[in-house]
Order: sequence, then C-alpha cells, then structure tokens
Amino acid sequence: MKLNHFSQKHVGFLSLVCLCSISTISKAEPSENCITSASSGKAVRGEFIVKINACSSNKEEKNRSLRSLRAEMGADVVDQFSDGAEVWSIPPPSLEDTSEPPTLPPEICNKVGLEYAQPNYYLKMESIPNDPDFSNQWGLTQIQADLAWDTRTNSEVIVAVLDSGIDLTHPDLVSNIVSSHSFIDNDTDLTDNIGHGTHCVGIIAATGNNGIGVSGANWSAKIMPLKIFGKDGTSANAKHAIEYAVSNGAKILSNSWGGYFSEPAVEEAIRQAKSQGVLFIASAGNEDKNTDIEPHYPSGYDLDNIIAVMATDRNDQRAIFKLSDGTETASNYGFVSTDLGAPGNDIYSTVPGGYDYKGGTSMAAPYVAGVAALVWAQYPALTYQQVRDRILCSVDKIDALQGKTAMGGRLNAYRALTEPNPCLGRPIAEFSFSGKEGDVSVSLDATASHDTNAEGTITKYRWEITGETATPPEESSVFVTFPGAGIYPVKLIVTDNEGNEAQLIRDIAVPIVLPPSCMTDKECFEIIGSVPFEIEQNIANVIEGIESPDEVSSCRWGVEQRLPYGGTHLIDSSDQCTLSKKIDSEGTYVITSAIITKNGSSKAGKPITVRTLSKLGEGFGGGIAVNGNPYQSQVEQKLSDPVEVTGEINFPQCNHQLVDIVVYADFPTSTETLKFMLDSNGIPQLWDGNPATLVAFKTATLTDKPLLIKMYKGNFVAAGTLKVYFGFRLKKDNTLFLSGVPINIKISE
Repeated sequence: MKLNHFSQKHVGFLSLVCLCSISTISKAEPSENCITSASSGKAVRGEFIVKINACSSNKEEKNRSLRSLRAEMGADVVDQFSDGAEVWSIPPPSLEDTSEPPTLPPEICNKVGLEYAQPNYYLKMESIPNDPDFSNQWGLTQIQADLAWDTRTNSEVIVAVLDSGIDLTHPDLVSNIVSSHSFIDNDTDLTDNIGHGTHCVGIIAATGNNGIGVSGANWSAKIMPLKIFGKDGTSANAKHAIEYAVSNGAKILSNSWGGYFSEPAVEEAIRQAKSQGVLFIASAGNEDKNTDIEPHYPSGYDLDNIIAVMATDRNDQRAIFKLSDGTETASNYGFVSTDLGAPGNDIYSTVPGGYDYKGGTSMAAPYVAGVAALVWAQYPALTYQQVRDRILCSVDKIDALQGKTAMGGRLNAYRALTEPNPCLGRPIAEFSFSGKEGDVSVSLDATASHDTNAEGTITKYRWEITGETATPPEESSVFVTFPGAGIYPVKLIVTDNEGNEAQLIRDIAVPIVLPPSCMTDKECFEIIGSVPFEIEQNIANVIEGIESPDEVSSCRWGVEQRLPYGGTHLIDSSDQCTLSKKIDSEGTYVITSAIITKNGSSKAGKPITVRTLSKLGEGFGGGIAVNGNPYQSQVEQKLSDPVEVTGEINFPQCNHQLVDIVVYADFPTSTETLKFMLDSNGIPQLWDGNPATLVAFKTATLTDKPLLIKMYKGNFVAAGTLKVYFGFRLKKDNTLFLSGVPINIKISE
C-alpha cells in the first residue's frame, strides 16, 4: 500500500491498487528493492532472486508474468520458494565474456508488478577463531545464567540455528536435536566442516548437568540445525531456511551471519516470520563499524521481531578480536541499530569431536537465543514482542555500552527470567517548550518526565542542545537561546533512581512556532493502513501557506513510534522536503513536519498519526486486542484468564460500500476442525462452513472508516489455537469477501 498524498485539508481513505501484469514493458515506478548487479565475488555469478508482486489472487496470472519476464531475460530457473519467488541464472552476453558477472538489465526495475530483484549474495559468518588462556564459560556467569537455572533449565521451545551444520553425534548436543535440514546442494548432509554451527548450538543448548563437557544457556532447548553454509552461504539458502523453520514450528531463529548489503528476499522472509510470531536473533558484525552509519544486515532491518546483538568481553567492554594476521578488529555497535550486548569473546563451546574457543558476535547472538527460549518456556503466553521487551528491559546497564546499544546494557538471563515486568520499571522522558512566537529563545520543561514504577523517581536530567543555555543543562527546566533561524533537534535524557535511562528527541523550529493544539479527533489526523505501509509525501501538501517550493529554505520531518509502556521514540528523521518512509511493524506512529522559509520565518505542520494493522489478505487490515492491549495478529492467552476481545478491521477494498460484517473462526482439535461464527448478538454459533449460511455480525455498515467490534467477553473454554477471520457481504449484490488470513489466538492451559 502506498500513500501518495495526505494534507491538512482532506484525508481520504485509501484504495488498494494491485498492478500485477508484466506481459509488456510498461512505464512504472522503479522498485526500491531492485538491485541489478553485484561486484565480482560478492554474489553467485549470474544468479538473481526475483519475485512478482503477490497482490493478484490469480496464480496463473502470476506464473504467466514470471514466464514472460524470464523469456525476455533469457533466464533459467535454478531454484524456487514457497512464496513464488525464483532464483534465475542469467547467461553472460557471450561465452567468451568472463570478466564481469552477468547483470539484470536496468529496465527490469520499471516492470509493473515487480516486487523485488536482487543478486543471490554470498553470506559471511560472524566469528573469529582464537585460542586464549581464560577459564571456561565465563559468559554464563556474566549473564547470571547460573542463577536463572534455579528457576528454569529446560524448554520445549524450538530454536532454529541457521549456520554451517552440526556434529549430530556430539555427546553434549545429540539429545537436544529435534529436526534438521541442509540447504546446500539439496542434500541431507549436516556435516559441519567449519565448526561454526556446532559452536553456536553449544552456546544455546549444550546439555547441562550431564557430567561432561559444557552447558548451554538453556540445558535442553529443542534445536533445529539448518545448514546454509558449506563452502559458501547464499541469500537463497537463508530464505529457504527461514521459511522452513517457520513452517516447522521454530519460535526463535539464531543467526550468526550477515553483511553490508540489503537483501529484499531475506527481509521479506523475516517479515513473514514476524507475522507468525517468530523472534529473529541476529549478530551485529565484527568490523568495528557504527552500523547506524553503515548498516549491517540482517541485524539492521527495521522489523520489531529482530534483536541485534553486539559482543562484549569478560570486563563488559566492547569485544576486541585478534585476527590471524596479527591485526585487531572489534564488535560493531550502533545506538539505534544494535539492541544489546552479550558475551562474545573467548567463548568455550562445542565443536565437531570436542570443544574449543571462538569469538565474535556470532557467539553473542546464541546467548540471547538461549535466554529467549528460557523466557518463552517460563512464560508461554507471551508474544514475540513481549519476549523481546523482557530481554531488552532487563539488561545490566554498562557504562561502556551507553550510546553503543539502544538499551545501553548487557544480557542478564536471571533478570529476564525472574523480574515481574522489567519494562514497567523504566522511566519515560517527556518535555514541552514555550516561548514567544517568532523568537529565537525558548523555555524547555521536562517535569512531565516520570517513572513507570510507582516508587521510582527521576534523579537526573541531561539535555543535548545546539545553542546556549542560561541554566545548567542538568536541570529539569532550561532556557535556550538558539544562534539563529533553523530547525534544531533537542535531546532529553532522564535517569531514575535505579539507573535506568530513557530519552526523547524533538525538533524545534526557530524562530519559534508554537505547536498547534490537538484536542479532538477533528483537529488531528489519523490514518490507518496495513503493513507494509509506505508514505511518500511532499511537505508542501502538509504545511499550509507554501505558495511555491522556492519559498522553502530547509525542511524537517520526524517519525516517532509510540512505545508500549508510554512515551515515544524517534525512529527516523529527514531534512529532505519529500518524506519517503516504509513502516513494516504494527503500531502507532506520529509524523511531524516543519520548514524554514527563505525570509527566516518558520512553520510547523499538524502532527499526523499513522496506525498500522496486520494485513489480513487482499483488501483487509486488522487485528485483535485482548484486555485493552495493542491490536495484533498473533495473541497468546491463558485458559484461566478472563478476557475482553475487541477487533478492528479496515476496508481498503470495496470502500464506501454498504456491507454486512461477518466474523468466523476455526478451532482445530485432534479429531476435527470446529467452525464457529458470531451472530448479531456476538454469541458464538457452530457453523457448517457454507458461505451461504454465514450470518451477519454487524448489518448495514458503511466501509468508509475502520470498524471497532466488541467480539467476546468471558473465559475461553478450551486450550488450542483459535483462528479468527473477518469478512463482509455487499448489500447490493450479496458478494462475499473473506480475509483469508487468520488472526491466531493461542490459548494455553
């Protein structure tokens, strides 16, 4: 879905337009996920992963489009994926031309309906072998795994390890392997000729308390080794493995590999894993880079099911690694792009036939994966977001990691497992500003900052401001005189009595323009769409009174995400006059805008709220909220808990139509799948599955706005997975539209 225009004067509901036919060359907007070449040695020679947009429900139409495009390229299909993507082998211009690898012609990017095209990149593992004289397994003590084991040592949660294979006969691993698969040359050989995969598996789940070898962070996690590296690993291997893991029940994916090239095929696979509630743990890389500036993938994709892990040493410093040539490198870092640290230097673990030391962020990520499996086993009703938050909010704050990771801390297994709600004890940074309209001086007030713990207090305020302050920046309120006209980011960092930190960044346009009040829905803008949600907007369409682009001297956009425990977090900003932003995660976002004109005046646009919901098939977006929590497409609940379930659905397809809303559900049991529908009183009724007998839940509803529906209040009556679907029937001709993609409510004992 692409949002081309939103303005203060009018915000219309969006129509979903799918353009899938590519039988002829057409003028179309080039896909931002179109990469037509790679440097020699960076990708499999002449191989590309290509996917046609999946918006068409006509499978034959998609296949025809693919065949037509392949014929134009002269490509052979060498691999296929379950989502319709294919790996193409492109022949060189001539048999004698071996100097440069074949490329896709640039005009492919203009094909209507192309979702993405990319080289089949080689992947790189993120470990650095070494052989130091340190005591074994210091990392487990560092993260207090020994204390966590007093609460739980085992887990039935499946952890997929995408790596170089495994020693299937290793005595410390054999009892914890549940299934495995090799994606190298389509064979079944899991042999780990590198040792990297076996080492990572041991960190996660080497059998504990068995009198031999070492212990993993989780003594009995269920490990699914997936071999994606032989001599080399490729994008295609990784995509296949992610899809396989999700389809076969893995809840956590451990990934100790990556590079500095974005791969839309792999990103899409991770996004699909997210839609199934899967957590993706990724190493941050070992090249001593700030990945906020030079992004590393897959750890750097903007998806909330990813935890990006940097490596620390036994002194809680950013890990430094000695290379075989005598030079040194260090763990990557990034305040925005890296979440937390974990032990990653001189790590003793399993290797084929024995045990050895290795170092790198490859070793750090498995610690987080092992702890995630412990947390999910202890709290099986948690969503992937809640598991992620519990791990991130419970870190040990480390001075050396402040500003290097988003959480400013290192993994702590014991706190992640035992603290009642680690995120609720965190502070929230808030500040307001006031001043005289048109002035260059402003008062900043942070007294609204508070702690989510009733006994917590804010003990320290720190401001980072461009400008001169007349009062110390450590005060809760400051008076700032800026040097001149411009748009200035102001950062507030607050610390509570437990040492927890939070921050807020806001832009202030100088001369001062006071923000407009936003007291009622009519004065604010709210746009609801389905993820992925794309915004492309020129600032002239948002801020009133711009007669010509020539009037504008500078522009500023900000995109903030509302946090689940209060406050907002700046996730993106731009000084371009056109904002291009893709939102991949469900949630609520606030878009702010401001300009400085060439005569020195400043103007700000009204904040625009964007709420994104899960995509539920063609023409539907929606989610379910339980007991007032955020709308989600994957919900977990205990059988004993009283629930109040509400749904929300929006209709970009068949907009402005009079319809009857239908809600129905499947409930698989060991012997059959029961089908239910909600009647007009909201009471579940058995349903025979015949569309003609599907009764209306809400009648005569106009699809001109999102619909909130109260669905159920009480207790669930049986454990299992309830698959809920939305749909509607047009009043004018009784045509029935069904979402096709369920919202899953997992009900546990």
